[in-house]
Amino acid sequence: MAVERETYEASRQGLNDLYLLAKEQLVTANNKISELQRDLEVERNIRRDLESAHELLDKEIQDKDDTIAALRKQCSDVKKLNLDMLNKVQNTGKKMAEKEATVRQLETKSESSSSQITELIIKTKELSILNDDLKKEKSTDCDSALIPLL
Repeated sequence: MAVERETYEASRQGLNDLYLLAKEQLVTANNKISELQRDLEVERNIRRDLESAHELLDKEIQDKDDTIAALRKQCSDVKKLNLDMLNKVQNTGKKMAEKEATVRQLETKSESSSSQITELIIKTKELSILNDDLKKEKSTDCDSALIPLL
């Protein structure tokens, strides 16, 4: 029985050692699983954060694209307005040149008319003086013709 007891105790010791080894491996495995689960959760959080960041960047890119499109339209509108203003300025310049030419022609005509009027005034004064002289002569002639009749 002593041999059986020794065999039993040796067996039991061996089983205890196996049990402790299995328990230790189980704890190590559980620790490793827990660590891997934490790492997996961290990775999931990182992935979620990256997806959120990606969505925000996509939205920001879309907003910037919309802004660029609006700015391009504004630029096009401003360019069109500038061209319209340039055309108006050029047309106004042409009209001003035409009006200046008309004014010069009118000034020339005015000067010509003014000189003609001056000449006519001088001629009118001369004629008035001649007319006065004729009236005086006639009156003198009439007076001398009346004197012999008396």
